[in-house]
Amino acid sequence: MELLIRKLVDIVGDGNFHEAPEILETYSRDHSFVPPRKPLAVIKPKTQDEIKKVVDFANETSIPLIPTSSGFPKFHGDTIPSCPGIVVDLSSLNQVLRVDRRNRVAIIDPGVTFGKLRTSLKENGMVPYTPLLPRSTKSVLASYLEREPITIPKDHWNFNDPIAAGQVIIGDGHVQGFGDTASYTKQEVITGDVIPVSPEGPSSIGWLTMIQGAQGTLGIVPWVGVRCRIKPSIEKPFFVSAQDLKDLIPFLQKIMQPRIIEELLILNSFGLASILLEEQREIKKLQANLPTWVVFLNIAGYERYPEEKVQWKEEQVREIAVWGDVELKEAVGPASAFGLLKILEETASKDRRLRCKTSCQVLPFETILGRTPDLTTLAAKTAGDFGYPSADMSIYIQPIIQGSQCYCEICYPYNVEDPGEVEIVRNLFATSAQRMKEIGAYYSRPYGMLSDITYKDTEVVNVLRKIKNILDPNDIMNSGKLY
Repeated sequence: MELLIRKLVDIVGDGNFHEAPEILETYSRDHSFVPPRKPLAVIKPKTQDEIKKVVDFANETSIPLIPTSSGFPKFHGDTIPSCPGIVVDLSSLNQVLRVDRRNRVAIIDPGVTFGKLRTSLKENGMVPYTPLLPRSTKSVLASYLEREPITIPKDHWNFNDPIAAGQVIIGDGHVQGFGDTASYTKQEVITGDVIPVSPEGPSSIGWLTMIQGAQGTLGIVPWVGVRCRIKPSIEKPFFVSAQDLKDLIPFLQKIMQPRIIEELLILNSFGLASILLEEQREIKKLQANLPTWVVFLNIAGYERYPEEKVQWKEEQVREIAVWGDVELKEAVGPASAFGLLKILEETASKDRRLRCKTSCQVLPFETILGRTPDLTTLAAKTAGDFGYPSADMSIYIQPIIQGSQCYCEICYPYNVEDPGEVEIVRNLFATSAQRMKEIGAYYSRPYGMLSDITYKDTEVVNVLRKIKNILDPNDIMNSGKLY
């Protein structure tokens, strides 16, 4: 073992190799119910060449690698080792390599956070596409690879978005480009000699499709090109509220058709309160003064004739609101739509899911908008069956792919210090996941125990194993995850 450690130290350097018990303990667990396991070591490569050498080392020694690029806290168990291995922490690779306003793309390292990307884009008059209030330690690359939805459905064309191009160091050790820049070098992309536009290919091979959502089981992405957007000159946000989610569905389906809305998302009262405030007592107080369901939508005007654009967009939105028998509001109770917009334009120092209790369990799934009332009702009923207060569930619904589908996230906060609460949420989560799958929930991000629910089709599993065996023949990439 000493010889192996020496080889790794030679690759990444003494200061980037960690085996102190307290550091290994930090990487051994997160907020999920995935069983804790300490890695053999934690390494922090500084260059793509070092990552390549680490992957070659792992193939020679059959020691698994667990890639990660986001900081703590974490929620899904996807970076907890399933067997003894080495965590490859890419957070030190955190440079924005190029910003291209004309083509609205940025080239970034895997450790770049949303806050850093936003700062780099600001001087070019652009902003990144973000998930809902990302924490300050969240890696942009990790978020996009895990298909966390962006909050602007009109600009979300498929699950690849907002990724435009990149490279992946496949488990067998070779470096593979994906997208229309696949035949070019990283340096050519950084210097602007070639512009990333489409992430498909090369040819008919969908490399990005394979590695997205694979939880690091096929390779490590050392850089990526991401699409960005021009910062609006004028924005005008609104709330639409209802006590019953069903009452909002016709309006939501109609409002997305003309593609004039920027941010569009749905939150229950607890979910909205958890974004606006950080302390448990204040969150509960605000929740009591909010409607059960709130739609947040934003219209914007850009550099050319922004006032006129906002005006005609608002007129059209108000017409649809009248048709849908809903009311556009600038505030609901003490919550301001403009205040929420300003919050969503930043990152969070304290994760929104940990603001009421010390831990939580997150259930992410996809469905169609029309099924969300039945799914959320079932989630509340199942919570009641286990004695868990449904008012403590944070529910977030995000239309994706221009509204043709939607992402749902149900969060169950609990106090990890209370064994009774832990057991209730553990059993509730498993039962809810199974019941909701039966009526239309699809788990495209099957973390932890969701893997057992998702991979029931043996033919699908066989195909996935064949792909894994081809791309990672020595099973060194996050071994034991997915299925």
